[in-house]
Amino acid sequence: MRKFSVTRGVGTSICFSVLLILVLVGCERRDQTGNFVARVNNEFLTREKLAESLDTIALQSGPRVREFVSRWVNSALLYEAAKAQGFNRTAEVNKTLEEMRQQLAIDQLLEKELQTEELRQVTPEEMVAYYEEHKGDYLLGEDVAKVGYVLFASRDVATAFRNQVVKTKKWFEVLESFSQDSTLAASIVRRGDSVYVKESTVESKDLWRIVSQLRSGEISPVVKVDEGFYVLQSSGLQPKGQVAELPFVAREVRDRVLVQKHQKALEQFLEQLRKKYKVQLNLGPFEIPDTTSTRMKSPS
Repeated sequence: MRKFSVTRGVGTSICFSVLLILVLVGCERRDQTGNFVARVNNEFLTREKLAESLDTIALQSGPRVREFVSRWVNSALLYEAAKAQGFNRTAEVNKTLEEMRQQLAIDQLLEKELQTEELRQVTPEEMVAYYEEHKGDYLLGEDVAKVGYVLFASRDVATAFRNQVVKTKKWFEVLESFSQDSTLAASIVRRGDSVYVKESTVESKDLWRIVSQLRSGEISPVVKVDEGFYVLQSSGLQPKGQVAELPFVAREVRDRVLVQKHQKALEQFLEQLRKKYKVQLNLGPFEIPDTTSTRMKSPS
């Protein structure tokens, strides 16, 4: 269920009245004998409207249903009082309703025209292109380490895992072997491959101290934390001030690409509309003179 907020420069009482009107929109005004949940004069809250307004879980909760119905009754009572004093017909209410109607219509139009599958997707090529062009926006604010890790519940299993990795130099093969052994796998709490970590996000300063001192490819000792025992393998450390690697900032890059794509699509759509509909400006004294074509005169 969508929520909209009124942010126009109207009085608090008018905004409140408008919200009450919206609460009542969609309620049946004919006799709903046997089909309504609540009624105030000729306003009915039907079972269908209730089902539309609450999710499935809320509908199964008696207290939540009663709370919703109570709010509806209170709003309906206040709206009846407002109508009795003519507040539903004031110029400010009508103006606000028209502004909201316009904005809702615009929102639905843009959702239809711009929420296409293409505009909801970002390709790897688009992300790389944006990242390469805006690398200066992604300087690291603190040191970042890239690691693989396994968290074990048992120190003995963690030690056995580390010893085998150090001996064979084959992290993933050893991890796969442990994962297939039901006894050993039971001790694996969680794992991560090519994970970016920094001091502000790791569980303890001791863990970060060890991680930050590992050379690329080096295996950590078994590190005890509250949840269990870590074994980590470093893929390198990026110091503060360097450009972050793309995977580290992938979510932010994706969001920016989406914004850029939507902005471009909106501009193209508006350009089509300018060709379709007549646009005329008459700014008068507000017209800003164009100085770009002014030529400097040569001294005589």
